[in-house]
Amino acid sequence: MSKHATQFLVLLLTVFFSSNGFSASITRGPYLQMASSNSMVIRWRSDSSTDSVVHYGSSPSALNQSVSLSGNRTEHEITLSGLAAATEYYYSVGSSSEVLAGGDSSYRFKTSPLTGTSSSARIWIIGDAGTANSNAAAVYNAYLNYPGADATSLWLMLGDNAYNDGTDSEYQNAVFNMYPELLRRSPVWATLGNHDGHSADSGTESGPYYDIFTLPRNGEAGGLASGTEAYYSFDYGAIHFVCLDSYDTSRSANGAMMTWLENDLAATAQKWIIAFWHHPPYTHGSHNSDTEGALIDMREIALPILESYGVDLVFTGHSHSYERSYLIDGHYGSSSTFNSSYLVDGGDGREDGNGAYHKQAQAVNAGAVYTVAGASGKTSGGSLDHPAMFSSLNQLGSVVLDVQDDRIDAVYLKSDGSVADYYTLTKGSDSTPPQLQSASANSSNNVALQFSEALDATSAAIAASYSITNGVTVNSAQPAGSVVQLATSTLNEGVNYTVTVNNVQDTSGNSIAANSQVSFSYQNINSVSFQEGIAPTAGYSGTQDTYVASGNSDSNWGSSTAFLADGSDGTNGELVALVQWDVSAIAGSATVLDVTLDVEVFNPSGGTYQLYAGGIAWQETSATWNTVDPTSNLGALVGSFSPSSSGNYNITLNAAGVAAVQTWIDGGNNFGLFIVSNGSSDGIDMRSSEYGTASLRPKLTITYAAGGSSSSSSSSNSSSSSSSTSSSSSSSSSSSSSSSSSSSSSSSSSSSSTGGGSASLQQGNNGYNGAQDTYVASGYSGSNYGSDSQILADGDDGRRDELVTLLQWNISSVPSGATITAASITLQVFNQTNNVYYLYEMQQSWAEGSATWSNTSPDQNQGSEIASFTPNSTGSYTIALNSAGIALLQNWLSGNNNGLMIRSGGTRNGIDMRSSEYSNVSQRPVLHITYQ
Repeated sequence: MSKHATQFLVLLLTVFFSSNGFSASITRGPYLQMASSNSMVIRWRSDSSTDSVVHYGSSPSALNQSVSLSGNRTEHEITLSGLAAATEYYYSVGSSSEVLAGGDSSYRFKTSPLTGTSSSARIWIIGDAGTANSNAAAVYNAYLNYPGADATSLWLMLGDNAYNDGTDSEYQNAVFNMYPELLRRSPVWATLGNHDGHSADSGTESGPYYDIFTLPRNGEAGGLASGTEAYYSFDYGAIHFVCLDSYDTSRSANGAMMTWLENDLAATAQKWIIAFWHHPPYTHGSHNSDTEGALIDMREIALPILESYGVDLVFTGHSHSYERSYLIDGHYGSSSTFNSSYLVDGGDGREDGNGAYHKQAQAVNAGAVYTVAGASGKTSGGSLDHPAMFSSLNQLGSVVLDVQDDRIDAVYLKSDGSVADYYTLTKGSDSTPPQLQSASANSSNNVALQFSEALDATSAAIAASYSITNGVTVNSAQPAGSVVQLATSTLNEGVNYTVTVNNVQDTSGNSIAANSQVSFSYQNINSVSFQEGIAPTAGYSGTQDTYVASGNSDSNWGSSTAFLADGSDGTNGELVALVQWDVSAIAGSATVLDVTLDVEVFNPSGGTYQLYAGGIAWQETSATWNTVDPTSNLGALVGSFSPSSSGNYNITLNAAGVAAVQTWIDGGNNFGLFIVSNGSSDGIDMRSSEYGTASLRPKLTITYAAGGSSSSSSSSNSSSSSSSTSSSSSSSSSSSSSSSSSSSSSSSSSSSSTGGGSASLQQGNNGYNGAQDTYVASGYSGSNYGSDSQILADGDDGRRDELVTLLQWNISSVPSGATITAASITLQVFNQTNNVYYLYEMQQSWAEGSATWSNTSPDQNQGSEIASFTPNSTGSYTIALNSAGIALLQNWLSGNNNGLMIRSGGTRNGIDMRSSEYSNVSQRPVLHITYQ
């Protein structure tokens, strides 16, 4: 054949195959993403590049609408918008020249109902399903044959969606080849598992997981925009779904994800809240929530936020088992600390058994059911004995939810099609009026009001519903969930104000009690940062930093552009970083409220690093291991962080850190901070004050109250530090009286040459053994809880009625002739509330091992009020005692010491605190006393 004939034949065949539909075929999908009440995303992959076209309509034979995208590609993504809510559509996908798939009744979808409307929903949930084998297929087929599967509203994937590394080819086998029927008719919502994370990065939203899934980063499907696909929320009718990233995003308390979570929950008024992520807060399956960091973080940090906004159901995977809890609330410790006090309902949740679980609509901290559903692809055993769990099974399966208005029915569907577990959760109508809980002045022209539940935005926005004493005018009111921000005329420092609220309603139309009131005062809060060459002014040069090395004990690295910390670096032995700031720009009369440290890590570590107050004077240019001797000169532990990736770390100092900085402000010794490895030989490198880019140098930020004014009651809240990249390590909010300052959380005493001194008393610290604490319950009036690792207070916990905490310290270390001038108490709160709690004198003797409601009679033995606080987030609270409290302690020196009690002001949203039996000594209650 001639050359020209050959060329003609090739051209002819090309035209023939193109014109006869052989140019492209579907290799993935189609699949549905990011569904909303008015839109749907349809995706597919073709084996050759074409433009993208979706035809759709009300029946397979009437696909009379279309959306197209010009240009050629193999990864196709089309958004259909302007759709009707709760409406079924049929569709086909392809190009402008051909239909590649669809056009029959199996290619369909139904849009979500309008947000907030009650409607039915069928939800399928699988976890750790990415095995791409007969196990996953059996679980899937069991669901396809289960009644109602054909009308699946949506489905959730709980992570480890494609083993072993979440690659594109593994997703093809484990997801797209496994679930084709459901993918094309029901939208799937996914979360990142650790195996998916092997090939994906949440910080850059890159890798196969982020390429495959289209998720709402801008609130496209309801909920608050998160700004990332790593974590997000969406609405389906009256259900609000929240997806978190427990693997590759910072889990720190005041990091971006947890901050968004709280803001998102505050903004929703949905009847149901369902949360899902990968790492379970409670499990004794193939993983152990008592010992693994990600699991502990989610329990200690995410759960208090979720429960405080009324989460109903939480689904996770990771452990290859099925574990389903009772209806529980408030347990943030290890499994050994779980007891009946955390059971909102200790029954099976079955209508044909102990009865369905029940919650009141809009109720917070009213219980949630936690489910580990990580056996959709494999089972891996474990002890399966976590005490929070009603059911624990080493059996393949999936979870099926049916939601109908005020009712959710859940089953665990085994791979053989049988039901292994089931329960029902119902919600009653809301007949409880909202309560005004607290008021705080955020500035001289703004007052924030906290209510017990979300409010009706219309009634709460009427400025005339609010009045403030002492001539203050309310100019406007802006509600957001359960908080209302009042714009006011100017507030004056040191003045006590009372705000009165009328005619405000909750979202169910219940009106607040007439003339509801709460008092507050305004304190001028300032914040100053110290960073070499930037702040407080560009001329600031008050920072010094270096590091010292045990294996090179006479060397100095003060001129280095980095400062290092390491348990053992293999050459120079242990490395300890030192950093210090001149803080003299803050007047000595200031009261320190909050302190944060920013460091830029450029060589991360898998270890934890601890911050201590320095215990010896040093100079940047001469400090060595021998002159500093960190093994002997560490002061109080003031914080910690886990720098697992490069970037900025914002570390909030604990109460001992605030006290240390207060000493610096007051003119005491400023020996800076020492950063020490907690035993890890995986070191960290940080930018020093000599580094060329000034914005990356260490920064200390101090929030303080100017001297001469104070609130009527004072508290300081800062939680222990734990962080990962680009986010702060713990949350902290505080207000503190200028007449007293926090002390280090240790059991120690000191005196000065003038005869004055101080004492900090904490069980087990420096040998102190004089504290006792417990709580008593009016509904279990003969029960004793003296051995518990927690102390509780609640107006009515729903099962044991009112709970009252009792505390006592032996203060004999304070000289008998001393005059007490100030006192405060530090408490570690791990289940918070938005309500005010009061401290009173206890007027009857009691013993930790035998105290009950009957023999302590709190109603008859409540003395003078000595302080109050509002523990509205988890962490450490330092509460300054008022003049009656100081007088009480003075009496303890010479008379009877019956301790004190903590009681609710009548509200039902309780608090949980660490007791003197808690394993971590630093979190036990502390009494601080200053005397002359």
